[in-house]
Amino acid sequence: MFGRHGETSFKVTNARVTSTAVLMFWLTGAGASGSVLFTNLYSFTGGADGAFPWAALIQVSDGNLYGTTEYGGARSSISGYGTIFQMTVGGVFNSFYSFENNGDGDHPDLSGLVEGSDGLFYGTTVIGGDYGDGEIFATTSDGFLFPVYSFSPTGHDGVGPRAGVTLGGDGSFYGTTLGGGTHNFGTIFRMTASWSYTNLFSFNGTNGGLPYGNLVQGNDGSLYGTTFNGGSPFQGFDTSGKPTGFGTIFRISSSGTFASVFSFSGTNGAQPVAALIQGTDGNLYGTTELGGANGYGTVFKISTNGAFTLLFSFGAGGNGAYPTGKMVEGSDGNFYGTTADTGFIGGASSVGNGTIFRITPAGEFTTLYSFPGRPGGVEPVAGLVQASDGNFYGTCLGGPPGFGVVFRLSIPLAPVLKVAQKSSGGFNFKWTAVAGLNYQVQYKTNLNAPIWSDSGSAFTATNGLMSFSDSVNPEPSRFYRVVLLQ
Repeated sequence: MFGRHGETSFKVTNARVTSTAVLMFWLTGAGASGSVLFTNLYSFTGGADGAFPWAALIQVSDGNLYGTTEYGGARSSISGYGTIFQMTVGGVFNSFYSFENNGDGDHPDLSGLVEGSDGLFYGTTVIGGDYGDGEIFATTSDGFLFPVYSFSPTGHDGVGPRAGVTLGGDGSFYGTTLGGGTHNFGTIFRMTASWSYTNLFSFNGTNGGLPYGNLVQGNDGSLYGTTFNGGSPFQGFDTSGKPTGFGTIFRISSSGTFASVFSFSGTNGAQPVAALIQGTDGNLYGTTELGGANGYGTVFKISTNGAFTLLFSFGAGGNGAYPTGKMVEGSDGNFYGTTADTGFIGGASSVGNGTIFRITPAGEFTTLYSFPGRPGGVEPVAGLVQASDGNFYGTCLGGPPGFGVVFRLSIPLAPVLKVAQKSSGGFNFKWTAVAGLNYQVQYKTNLNAPIWSDSGSAFTATNGLMSFSDSVNPEPSRFYRVVLLQ
């Protein structure tokens, strides 16, 4: 059965899990935005540690967070070429590589990193490399960097990758370049695990142009992405020399079979920058930086066969504007994202300091956090990552020295049941949690009784998946719930 706040429940009878009812999970007294806790974990100085983190963080197999900065490093502030850094979820920071424009590439831009099956971290730089048009690199966590491939305008293989690479199920890496290719509207490429490069496709404007976001591999094996411009109808270039069209969503196979899935019209969104994400429901979710009802961007979902739904338009009631970072699906099944509140790509004027939001698959929208501006933080260009401790981590600009921040956002998510099973002499279950938040397990032997009894003392979660074990004997049945405390 279903209880308040959409929680599910099931009944435990004689240490057996029956199909009649349930473990009751719900959120008591934890408001959506009032209970959100923002923590500045690290403020960049603009020196050797880096400056201006534009890309999203990743959490990898060692449990640490990894990211890049656009500037700083061996040369300070905006004279620098960027850095690669590592951070624990507790905030211990280590900048382990500085780009130097000596063949290693420079300015990793929006790309971020991905962990390869070989344990190396892969990314791209928008310029630098052998020809100055960007490169793919691989690096170890202790600072050894390998230039893997340098882009060049010769051969139409693409130039200037703004997005990073995506590890496919076949072990190859897939990505895009913003320019170059046969028609100079960008390309889609594949790089095998042995670092062999193939240009799979060149955009021509009509089928899209200027891809900024990473690709995502769907559960059908195809790769999906967006382009900032182009689409139907494409009418060449406008009077300022910019390509026309509001952008597209596309699909491509690992062998290069391409299909246009959707073209934006402006009213339903325009100029997507962020990568798509495939939800657990099989739909693709994403944002556009511009367009929608107010011109400040949208959130949408689309099926893999092209059925499009506009979920939300930004720009009314202080809910943020100009989303550029990839959304993430939280452990509660909702989607979390950021708005930069300034036109990061295309130069639209600033309307605020940026926000963090939550949106359900049905389009119910909540602003969770509004950035206060410098020095507290401003303009989160990148999206979020939910780490294994249940908290969300991200980057923004600003900070006390003004060169950027790594932050943690603790959001009181409704617990979600993950495992429920009989154990020796009793019963145990696991649920999603948020490290640092307090929980209380309670039970009843009669669901109609007015009072719940505490099963032990309240405790503070230490990671993103907590467990509880109890014997139900000699009582014939028990109903359990987990309460998230204020």
